[in-house]
Amino acid sequence: MLIRLLLAAVASIAAPLAAGAQSATDLQGTWSLVSSVLEKDGKSVDQFGVGAKGMIILGADGRFMLTIVGANLPKFASNSRASGTAEENKAVVAGSIAMFGTYAHDDASSTLTLRTDSATFPN
Repeated sequence: MLIRLLLAAVASIAAPLAAGAQSATDLQGTWSLVSSVLEKDGKSVDQFGVGAKGMIILGADGRFMLTIVGANLPKFASNSRASGTAEENKAVVAGSIAMFGTYAHDDASSTLTLRTDSATFPN
């Protein structure tokens, strides 16, 4: 699941890149999420809802940080992140993801590989 999510997120972020080979230097920087769509059994689903916002930072040191936050996350009635109800917590977990780690780019195959060190979905 996490790998599919990463691939979908990176594909969504990398989609606006110009056609042709991209070098690791071309990819370094901050990229904004365009969409995070999962296609399964001929159906497309916005994984984090319409209007989700996200960002990936690809550093010159080979490290990355990715965060995607759904547009309709509930505000917690308690006004405390540590005191959310089961429903509030479930909505936030289902509607967001954050991870960091290292990345590698293969110029020959135009492949970006993310190796996650830690994520809000630890599996």
